[in-house]
Amino acid sequence: MRSLKDQIFLLVIGSVVCLMVSLMLVFYFYVKSVELKAVENKAKGDLATAEAIIDLKYPGPWQIRGNELYKGDICINNNYVIVDYIEELTGDVCSIYMNNICVTTTVREEGCNRAVGSYAPQEMRSIYLEGYYTGQTEIAGITYHTAFKAITDIYGQLIGVLYVGVPSTYYHDTLYGSIKVMGLAGLVLTLLIGLITRLLVARTIVKPLRKVIEGVERMAMNRTGQPLKIQSCNEIGELFQAFNQILVSMQKNSNGLHRAGEASRRTDGEYESPSKQGQASDSCNKDDEWFDALFDPQLELPKGLNRSTLKQIVLFLKKEEGNDVTIRDVSRAMCLSKVTVGRYFDYLEENGLVDVEQKYGSVGRPLRIFKLKA
Repeated sequence: MRSLKDQIFLLVIGSVVCLMVSLMLVFYFYVKSVELKAVENKAKGDLATAEAIIDLKYPGPWQIRGNELYKGDICINNNYVIVDYIEELTGDVCSIYMNNICVTTTVREEGCNRAVGSYAPQEMRSIYLEGYYTGQTEIAGITYHTAFKAITDIYGQLIGVLYVGVPSTYYHDTLYGSIKVMGLAGLVLTLLIGLITRLLVARTIVKPLRKVIEGVERMAMNRTGQPLKIQSCNEIGELFQAFNQILVSMQKNSNGLHRAGEASRRTDGEYESPSKQGQASDSCNKDDEWFDALFDPQLELPKGLNRSTLKQIVLFLKKEEGNDVTIRDVSRAMCLSKVTVGRYFDYLEENGLVDVEQKYGSVGRPLRIFKLKA
């Protein structure tokens, strides 16, 4: 069985990992949609730029002469100057098709030969219906985010297509680079949180619990030892307090039995009356009887309240009768958190056992003063 420290460590690490994975997935899908939208807008803008450059450099209408595509008086077939210039300016691949056949392009097949003479992608068929297309297209085995626009002659007939494509690496590098950095940062953060959690658990939970375990083992072997000490104003502190109360009770019972045995063995001249034997514990017994009369032993306290802790708080109020007692006073005296003490005072106030006064200072919230009712 794993120790409590290891279990909490694994729980925290697992929770952080799940959180980081969830954040990375959300980041991935969000950034991916944003990047795709940005790439689509870039393709549209670059297509308009390519069209403007071609019109500026080669004025005149598009037309087909024989088996060649012309722009004005310039033959476009195998004219790599214009497409190379567009690619250099925009960073996109550029192709010009005559009908369904590529006549000039910057796309290369197998890394060297230009893909001139290849057929237009299947997605280009939508141009014949709409005259425009944006989306992903595969050309020469490479996927691009593309924008197509129909080329028409002076009679409005579709005679070709102008195409630009943004390489998929344009956003892949940004997207996966961000995910990689985020994952690395998450890994470092997870390990750091896990290490800090392990140290805190070992110091604030495991170490105090080991002391309690050792104390219980000594009690089981009739070696009650000394009360345990710890500076902790939370549930661990309450556990130590409960242990010490059990220890004190056992020591009192042991002392009482020992004194009774000694009295029975004394001579008549040395005999001490039972009333005198019990004087040392009369005060404690009276406090127990007074508390039991105030709170029925069978009374079930609200969830989160402990009878022994309640008894200590009530006896503290009784001892400080006539003095102003605040939550902070009880918290310091009994090594309990202010929140815990506040819950007990709320319970006492609800049952009409304490009077609460508001003491106003020059600044800040008023101070609440508690006094046990007579």
